[in-house]
Formats: sequence, C-alpha cells, structure tokens
Amino acid sequence: MNEKREHLNMKNKIPNVLMCYDAEWVPCARSGRRLYEIPNSEKDDVVFGRMWQEANATLDNPQPFLKLAISEVVSICAVERRCSGNGPEFELMSWPKRASMCSSEASLIESFLEHVATESAQLVGYNSN
Repeated sequence: MNEKREHLNMKNKIPNVLMCYDAEWVPCARSGRRLYEIPNSEKDDVVFGRMWQEANATLDNPQPFLKLAISEVVSICAVERRCSGNGPEFELMSWPKRASMCSSEASLIESFLEHVATESAQLVGYNSN
C-alpha cells in the first residue's frame, strides 16, 4: 500500500520549473496572398479582408478567427515559477524581449523552445493541447 501511495505522490508532484505561457497570433498576409493568389502589389488590408471574407465574416463578426495555418506567432509570454530552498520565485518573460527586437516567427519560437529545453520546464499553455 505504501509503494502505491508513494507512486501517486511522485506522479502528481509539481516540477521545480513550471512555465505558463500563451502565444499571440495574427493573420499572415504572406499566407493569404499565396492561398488566394493575391498579387504582392495589393495592400495587406485587402489581403486580410479577403481572408476574413473566406472565413465567413458577418456584420456581427467582421473579423472571425482564422485558422492557425494562415496566421503567424508574433509574441510569446510566460510566467515561470521556479522552486528552490527559499520557496517559489516568479519571473515574467516575453519573446521577443522588446518590441524593437521583432524577428521571424521561426526564430521567435526557436528562442522560446531553447529556453524551455535549457530549463527542463514543464509547460502549461493557455488554450492549447
């Protein structure tokens, strides 16, 4: 009985480093241009309008949620909880670090995942599987 209880306690133990994160997505004009064969000479607003139209925009919902495949990640924020002998410590983190440091979606996600891997953090995402 004690072995079973010990196993359950270890299984439900919160790790030393826990990160609660959320990613912010926006429509991707490049994807919209490719998908709907819109010339590069068209302004982004025209592309976004077509994307929302194709997503069944209505007067009540003029900018419906677009599938993530035609969107891009522009920022990731996280709260990291780290436990030590002195109790938990919290840190608010963001990628990119500053708005002026905007970079490609790929490098932003890579930077976030490199941090997660370095810390061996358990991830808890908002609205994610």
